[in-house]
Amino acid sequence: MRCSKCGRPYAFDPKDNTLRLSDVRIRRLVKKISDEGRVSVSVSQLWFAVTRSTRARGESLAGTLGCSALAAMAGGGLIALGLSIGEQAATATVIGGIILWAVLIVLVVAPAGRRNRRKALAFGYFTSVLMSRWQTVYGALPAGVVDDSALRGLPRPERPAAVLLCPDRSIAAFLAANGVPQRHTLALVPDVRDVQAIPGTPPVIVLHHADPIGCRLPGLVRAALPGRRVVDAGLPPRAVMNAPGALPLLGDKPEPEVLAALHEVRAAGELTDAEVAWLAKGRSGSLAGVPPVKLLAVVTKVVERVTAAADPARHEAEAVGFLTWPGGAVPGLLDSVPADAKPPRPATGEPREPDLYDYGLPRLLICQSRSVARMLLANDVHLEAACPVFAADDLPLDPRLAAGLGRVEGATVHVLHDASAPGVALTARVRDELSGPGGATGTGVPGVRVVSMGLVPRHAAALRLYARKGPASSPDGDPMPAALEPREREWLAAGRFAEVESVPPARLLRTVLRLVRGPRTPVHSGWSGLRALRTAGFMTWPSGTPTGTPTGTPTGPPMSDSPGETRTRDDEPATRNPLPR
Repeated sequence: MRCSKCGRPYAFDPKDNTLRLSDVRIRRLVKKISDEGRVSVSVSQLWFAVTRSTRARGESLAGTLGCSALAAMAGGGLIALGLSIGEQAATATVIGGIILWAVLIVLVVAPAGRRNRRKALAFGYFTSVLMSRWQTVYGALPAGVVDDSALRGLPRPERPAAVLLCPDRSIAAFLAANGVPQRHTLALVPDVRDVQAIPGTPPVIVLHHADPIGCRLPGLVRAALPGRRVVDAGLPPRAVMNAPGALPLLGDKPEPEVLAALHEVRAAGELTDAEVAWLAKGRSGSLAGVPPVKLLAVVTKVVERVTAAADPARHEAEAVGFLTWPGGAVPGLLDSVPADAKPPRPATGEPREPDLYDYGLPRLLICQSRSVARMLLANDVHLEAACPVFAADDLPLDPRLAAGLGRVEGATVHVLHDASAPGVALTARVRDELSGPGGATGTGVPGVRVVSMGLVPRHAAALRLYARKGPASSPDGDPMPAALEPREREWLAAGRFAEVESVPPARLLRTVLRLVRGPRTPVHSGWSGLRALRTAGFMTWPSGTPTGTPTGTPTGPPMSDSPGETRTRDDEPATRNPLPR
């Protein structure tokens, strides 16, 4: 076929194939799935991308009929209700009629849509007809697409770090074309008999589809190679079942003996009941359906993990790090605090500035972990938030600091602690230190708010923090705060805990600054000034009291409601008053 205008040959005419393929569309698809040509893709991956639109998920005809029947019953009920009541229920009659019309439209359109749905193109037809036509016109496959020829002449190392077993030759060609075996010294084989021919006992990585044969393959390899480490890196059925956008294939239901073998795999704990039921319906998932860039990244990560564990020298080298510095210090990493180091005590003598302790102290932060306190100080939280930062080891506080808190009305002490039984009890301990009669410091500071900043178990669950388990807490231990939910109390009583150190540092800094500083003062501009002028009135008098206004009548907003004022009342967080309108 040749173009009628330029006379150049082309492979596909959109009018001659059911998928409306054209040469330009094929090139665009290859460019898209190959990450702008950065990776090579296989013919099977291109086939899956071409036929993806024909595999769109949709409601089955049975589901459509069931939903339509329920909607028709609801619509008929509304119409019957409206007719029985009369004009007072005319709205119900109208809504019921609309529902019945919608059901009728769905019943007419749904079968027609199913008849017009294009069938998925068979892989054999795609390779033998369409790709052969492309090679006839252009002399080769599309740029960036490889076939099984990529496996020819692939060198096999004498002492491989691992063996990668991939029965799908198209996916194996994809990995070989992207240099995975060469970079990691792998032996890429398609059959378990080839694994037995490799000298030594390197670990075996099994890469398979999410189908009955693939799910059985790791167990068969373990049985054929007793004593060898076998890593299942295949596509699990749950990844296709639950992933949004994943399109499973539908084929014939497995034979009874295959289904029995799947139940044995489930008994071994490698499959769930839902996965076995999903496979029993003839559904499967192909590695070709995984985006090539993502598949390459996952396989590379698994290979690196397996080969590093098999090679102690490489594992030690990775522990040192790829990049090292002559002095051994990593920029931005604080030195660790020795476990037996004693906490530094504050100086009791006269400070450099004689009037340092004469000022009021509106806020103070106490951290349960000294390493967290050091991190916050290293990032200048005490300067940005105008808030001294101490560790729980520094308690009791210097009496002069406690006196500074007492000079400010509504002074607040924030407590940052772990989601643990000792952590949630730290707030009460700090409150006893400061608010008791005389306090542990000898100077009671009544009126100082002691606020828990967290963590609590629900914070750890929401942030998905790494939680560990220690010895269960004693019932005679410190009482837990009343604000904790019952499941949080059970979580803490079981000895579970999550540390503040597991929160990402950048997120921890943002949260601490936001909670400690409170709401920011609004930035005044020309527009905010004009809005404030509206409260003064159109005509004003120098004395501030217009003629005829009774004495004591306010002529403007009170001082306490001035724009941008920030105040703290009881235990409520500081809020910004709205601008008067």
